[in-house]
Amino acid sequence: MLDLTDPERQFIEAMRQASDNNLLLVVERIGRGGWEIEMSNMHEGKRHIGHGAGKTFSEAWGNVVANWA
Repeated sequence: MLDLTDPERQFIEAMRQASDNNLLLVVERIGRGGWEIEMSNMHEGKRHIGHGAGKTFSEAWGNVVANWA
């Protein structure tokens, strides 16, 4: 079994919650010394967008969650 961090678990849970009723787009870029994550979904007619960057996945994901709109 994998030893996951809390942000990695949160990311997997977000993937699991995607369904036929909402659209999910996730873009991850790794390079230049860090991570950049963009995530958007459409649920019940509302679009939510998050973007985050950081030196690690955990830091970038934390910024996505903090900027979720």
